[in-house]
Amino acid sequence: MKIGMLDLRNEVVVAVQGIENEELLRKIMELILSENHAEPYALSGEQNPRIEASREQYKNGQVRSHKSAMEETKQWLLSK
Repeated sequence: MKIGMLDLRNEVVVAVQGIENEELLRKIMELILSENHAEPYALSGEQNPRIEASREQYKNGQVRSHKSAMEETKQWLLSK
């Protein structure tokens, strides 16, 4: 059974009200504050074009499986 957002929030409030451990309460508060103020990663000017190029490669089917990439890397390392 999936719980709704309002019910979940109420359950969290009730659970937190029953906590007597100050350290745990501080950690919960830290988590809440970090989630509320989470900012997206700041990317450098060099990273944005690389990400866009990667997206284009993906759209064009220029991808390989993890297994294939690992095998190619292994072969390259063995040749050194």
